[in-house]
Amino acid sequence: MSLQHNLSDDIHKGAYVQNGDPGAVGAKVLWIDTTSGFVLKKRNAGDTGWDTIADLNQDVLIIPIGDETTAITVGAAKYTFRMPYPFKLSAVRASLSTASSSGNPAVNIKEAGVSIFSTTITIDSGEKTSQTAATPAVISDPDLADDAEITIDIDTAGTGAKGLKITLIGHRV
Repeated sequence: MSLQHNLSDDIHKGAYVQNGDPGAVGAKVLWIDTTSGFVLKKRNAGDTGWDTIADLNQDVLIIPIGDETTAITVGAAKYTFRMPYPFKLSAVRASLSTASSSGNPAVNIKEAGVSIFSTTITIDSGEKTSQTAATPAVISDPDLADDAEITIDIDTAGTGAKGLKITLIGHRV
């Protein structure tokens, strides 16, 4: 995890670690909000609210599907693994090292044989990431159980798409 915020001038201002809002405690004061995990926050300049600096709960699992030089192909259970702990998804991304020259690669992720999406994840032709897809993925089941069998299917391969990776973003429950 990388904190893109310079905290060096803030540390001496004081810090709170608690599960309730410490309120108006002065600008630039830090708070680790433990209400639902650990979220690093900083009091705004006007001392009227809190800005989130980092979600310290976030986990990222990156799963390579195949290699960097072989074109992906359609098929069920192209990759299978078991969840190492209960996990709540906040986002799923797909990326390629080589974009499809024609057709939109589409990927489905299933927990115990049931899709976690109501709209599967796609990567538009000529692009390398699902982040810019015309039709964004919709997660319908964000709760992945401990030891659940997860399979990754390639529903549409596109043409010449290579180096597929799936990124699961969320936190342990």
